[in-house]
Amino acid sequence: MKSRAKSIFVGLFLLGAFFLLTSCIQVAGDEVGVRVFNIYKGVESKPKKTGTYLYIPGIFDFYILPKTQQKLEMIEAEAELVDKAEETLGAPSARKSYELELAQIEEQMKKIQEVKVIPHKRAEGRRNIRLKTADGNDIWVDLVVAYQVIEELAPVLVQKIGVNMEAVERVVGIETRGVVRQVLGELSTPEFYQAEEREEKLAQAKELLNQKLNPLGVRVNNLALIQFRFVPEDE
Repeated sequence: MKSRAKSIFVGLFLLGAFFLLTSCIQVAGDEVGVRVFNIYKGVESKPKKTGTYLYIPGIFDFYILPKTQQKLEMIEAEAELVDKAEETLGAPSARKSYELELAQIEEQMKKIQEVKVIPHKRAEGRRNIRLKTADGNDIWVDLVVAYQVIEELAPVLVQKIGVNMEAVERVVGIETRGVVRQVLGELSTPEFYQAEEREEKLAQAKELLNQKLNPLGVRVNNLALIQFRFVPEDE
C-alpha cells in the first residue's frame, strides 16, 4: 500500500510539474507583457516585466509587446526618383538652412511643377503626407516617426489601442498624419525652405503627438522630415 501511495504521489507531482512548466510564459528583457484574466478580472493593471508568468490558455490571454524603439516610415514609395529630381532642381537639404528670395522661390515652383510626382493614394500603399501651406500651395512631406511603448502603460495600450504592434502603428500613423497637416500647414511656402522654421514646427508637432499618444501608452521620440516637394497644379 505504501509503495502504491508513493507511486501515486510521485505521479501527481510530476503531472503538476509538467502542468506548471507548460502553463508559463517568458517575457524577455526588451519586452513587456500584459495578462488578461478572462474569468472576472479583465486586463491586469500592472505590466509584466522581465520574468516568467503563469499562463493557462482559456483562463488567461497574454500579450507581449516590444519595449524597443520602433520606426514608422511615412515616405513616398518612389522617393529615389524624386530625390534625383529635387537634387537637380537644387532643393534645400535637411542639414542646411536656405533663405530664398521670392523670385527664386517662384522659379523653384515652376521647375518643381515639371517633376513627375506619384499621386498619394493610401489604397496603393502610399504613406507620405499631402498638406496645404498657409499661403495655399499643396506639398508632399516625407517623414519618419520614431516611437515606442511606454512600459508602465502597456495595459492601457492593450485596452485602448490593440494587442499588437500593427494596431499601434496604425494609430501612430493616423495621429501623425493629422498633426503634421495641422502644424506644418502653418508654414508659408518661403518658410518651408528654411530649415530652422521647419524644425521648430516639427518640435511642436512632436509635442502635440505626445499629448495625444502618451495617455494611450505610446511615446514619440523623434519626428524627422526626410524631404518635401510641391505638388503640380494639375495633380
